[in-house]
Amino acid sequence: MIHVWDSELIRKVLHASDSFRVFLHPNATAILGPKNIAFMHGPDHVALRKALIPLFTRRALAAYLPIQEGLIRHAFADWLAQPDAANVPEPIRFRIRDLNIATSTEVFVGAYMDDAQRAAFNANYLAVTLGFLAFPIALPGTALWRAIQARKAIVRTLKGFAAQSKARMRAGEAPRCLLDFWMEAIVPEIDAAAAAGEPVPPHSSDQEIAEVMLDFLFASQDASTSSLIWSVALLAEHPTVLARVRAEQAAVRPHDEPVSYELIEQMPYTRAVVREVLRLCPPATAVPHVAVADAPLGDTGYVVPKGAIVFPSIWHAHRLDGGVPDADRFDPDRYSSDRAEDVRFAKRFLTFGHGPHYCMGREYAMNHLVCFVALLAPNLDWTRHQSPDVRDPDELLFTPTVIPPDGVRITLRARDTHA
Repeated sequence: MIHVWDSELIRKVLHASDSFRVFLHPNATAILGPKNIAFMHGPDHVALRKALIPLFTRRALAAYLPIQEGLIRHAFADWLAQPDAANVPEPIRFRIRDLNIATSTEVFVGAYMDDAQRAAFNANYLAVTLGFLAFPIALPGTALWRAIQARKAIVRTLKGFAAQSKARMRAGEAPRCLLDFWMEAIVPEIDAAAAAGEPVPPHSSDQEIAEVMLDFLFASQDASTSSLIWSVALLAEHPTVLARVRAEQAAVRPHDEPVSYELIEQMPYTRAVVREVLRLCPPATAVPHVAVADAPLGDTGYVVPKGAIVFPSIWHAHRLDGGVPDADRFDPDRYSSDRAEDVRFAKRFLTFGHGPHYCMGREYAMNHLVCFVALLAPNLDWTRHQSPDVRDPDELLFTPTVIPPDGVRITLRARDTHA
């Protein structure tokens, strides 16, 4: 196993798909299937990513925001309604996990879910997540076996949603979720191919669509949960930063107006806070790759032998890589126009990856985090309470993405929006 901390070397590993392939987890192939987009490479992978571009256009992202905002506000109301919310510290971890499951399902396929499907989907999704924390043996009754069965159940449900979405888009109805934006783009291609007697486009069957949608659901869930948890923790620890976010929100949304796509573009400091959370605490600390052939490691002169596992450490690259001033300090002003560290050190920001597998949902994830912080800061007051059971507050808990070890225990109360 080779651990890589240098950002330039990490970029070379992530880009060299002919030499290195993603190796997510011992259970990943069994749970997600060998056709998961993370395991794809070459022309087929390029074609699929091209087909998915309509899912993340400005028009699509603007349509997702009201769904995201509504669920965030609903979650806040639920949190505040909990008995002793203002007096008894509770980990925010599980509340945010539930919020993200609701957000992912509603934004991606929620237009087709009834309450029973939603409950079953959430239970199955949790089983899939737990499978990544389980011993890698899929005997009946084990956590890994349950995760595999849960994945199959999710895909069956998503196949039905794909068929329904195709029918709605053929009828000329407006897209209501991410699945619809994809079907709106691909249905004309399917129909044109059928009329011409040609093969349908790749990745257009209900089964293939369902598998890709599951990939998106999984990719969006744990990473965003981690980043939202860190946002709550870091803002509690940096009251001056929180005060500046509140001041910006008061200027941009003086009456707690809805967070629109246009308004997000008027929140440079809130966006800077989110970017700094993602830099300082990337949810995936490393992106393991396996060498599929003997491959040189950049210009180091070292040849990685075939079969070796390479761990490009995003966490260490962001915090220890030379050049970035005070790299281990939470400092949103890095992204101010006078410092512009996001431009000067752009190659050192690797939260969303690099190369062929660069995260397609980057803007969606950013919008979700900005929307959350923009609503959290002016509407809630919260205090973080360190757990007496945590010996080292700098320790990390892998869930499988990383969060603080106590799940961030907080008390909270409603805040006067105009305070």
